[in-house]
Amino acid sequence: MIFFTSICSNYLPKAMTLAESVKRHCADATFVLCLVEREVPEAAASCPYFDEVVLAKDAGWGNFDRFMFRHAIVEASTAVKAQFMLNLLQRYPGESKFAYLDPDVLVYSDLVELEQLLDHESIVLCPHLLRPGNIDMEITTF
Repeated sequence: MIFFTSICSNYLPKAMTLAESVKRHCADATFVLCLVEREVPEAAASCPYFDEVVLAKDAGWGNFDRFMFRHAIVEASTAVKAQFMLNLLQRYPGESKFAYLDPDVLVYSDLVELEQLLDHESIVLCPHLLRPGNIDMEITTF
């Protein structure tokens, strides 16, 4: 199973912690980092929990700079997910299970239920919130 997240460099510590938690609980996982930066920082390149670090600009865009001009950096880190997923499908043609995880997530156990769902579902969405709470947070949480 391929796990990925997309970030700008200020989220690198969170993404490293996420990748470590995935590797700890999902033994056969591959973790790919999509980085919305011009270059890969040494900390990302040397992180043992990232199997691959790909700059978002190298994920098959027609005009990445034009795309970036329309977004703030944190917004861009979210906006690149769909194009990056298409890129991962090309990078890993033999793989049929992909999971995007937000960089501020931690995995606390294996994800067997997710893997089983992906055996017969093409997409699985997991909500951020399970119970009603702060209305402002609910409006801004996707």
